[in-house]
Amino acid sequence: MLGSEDFVRRPENCAEVGLTCPSCISEAARQLAQVSPGMRPSGAVTLFTIMFQEPSCRSMQQAFLYSYNNFNARNPIVEFAG
Repeated sequence: MLGSEDFVRRPENCAEVGLTCPSCISEAARQLAQVSPGMRPSGAVTLFTIMFQEPSCRSMQQAFLYSYNNFNARNPIVEFAG
């Protein structure tokens, strides 16, 4: 199994740890929505291209954006008055 420091997001590496392209994209989008909720689509797409530099992953950009928006819709930002 690959160590986290050796892991590069490539379909063959994802498959080695039991991920499919859709599950990898969805999990990355969920994690991004947790740490950066409410990001504009252009920002989410920019981060996608940074996180997924492998050309074979690029076709999943729209799925990533859809998942990111879906996770944000289910977990709206709650702001408290200070």
